[in-house]
Amino acid sequence: MDIRTCSMLSSAVTALAVFLGACAGMTAGEPPHESFDRYSRYAGPPIDHFNYLGRLSGWNALDNQHVVIFLGINDAYLLTVEPYCHQLPFVQSLQLSATSSTVMRGFDYVKAGEDRCHIQEIRKVDYGQMKRDLRAEKHH
Repeated sequence: MDIRTCSMLSSAVTALAVFLGACAGMTAGEPPHESFDRYSRYAGPPIDHFNYLGRLSGWNALDNQHVVIFLGINDAYLLTVEPYCHQLPFVQSLQLSATSSTVMRGFDYVKAGEDRCHIQEIRKVDYGQMKRDLRAEKHH
């Protein structure tokens, strides 16, 4: 393989890894209300903001008003956006606005397709505990 072919292959592998990483938090085939109920049980009280360095490791649109975003393996937040963010359940990519590496409730927004949906509530999810409980349920 010449250097150009190797470089193109490396770029393709990197693009695939980024795409798969963005899909890491998605839960296929699970009814939205069950997903919201599950995440909500593990979500803490509302907070005003969280640190965001501009990179999601995954996300899961639960319906057109709720999305869970993942910043790392067990670093998850349940966001409630303004009602009827129509494109949220259907988009292939998602973006967050942030000011000075911080996402703030009432100020920042989720960009889903052409929709810019302002964040009304932020709740930190104890995703590590959620995964442990799901594993325990499967073994019983």
